[in-house]
Amino acid sequence: MTRDGESLEQVTDDLSHEMGPSFLSDGKKISFSSDQTGRFELYVVTQNQSGWSEPEQITFGGCSSAKGSYFENTIAFISDEGLRIINVDNKEEKILVESHDSFEIPRPRFPMWSMDGKIVYYSAVDSRGIESIWAVPVEGGEPELKIISDDSYFRLALMGLSTDSRRFYFPMRLIESNVWTMDLMLPK
Repeated sequence: MTRDGESLEQVTDDLSHEMGPSFLSDGKKISFSSDQTGRFELYVVTQNQSGWSEPEQITFGGCSSAKGSYFENTIAFISDEGLRIINVDNKEEKILVESHDSFEIPRPRFPMWSMDGKIVYYSAVDSRGIESIWAVPVEGGEPELKIISDDSYFRLALMGLSTDSRRFYFPMRLIESNVWTMDLMLPK
């Protein structure tokens, strides 16, 4: 944006709260969460010659922490049922991880895509407050534990997860938050 705000463009205009915008792979769509219906759901707007389309609601069972994929127009998000993905073009939706508050597979909180779009990583907290990061293939399968922070001295900051497909980058709280990295063990 320029100093005088010339390149500033409003995309949505209503009385609700919109948050978490994410560009989709086609470069013409933005997904975001909005509480237009009284609870947060996932919406998409499309850029056209005259600006931006009206928001289209694409989830109807609640949505938080949505993240668009770098490949295909697919979004990973958290619903009451668990970690889900939805294809924006055909509206096909699939649950990858059901919500549990168990020690074995804790409730998903914040999703993030691998660079190749084949894996969704997610952070989680179990019923004891233990923080962890998991991976699940987009095609389905069992979640795989990648990082666990069961030391009360070091706490993962679960919202800031990133990857370059070889390493995780994530904040960890000690007295203050710092960025850490960890190599990923990839299947051969």
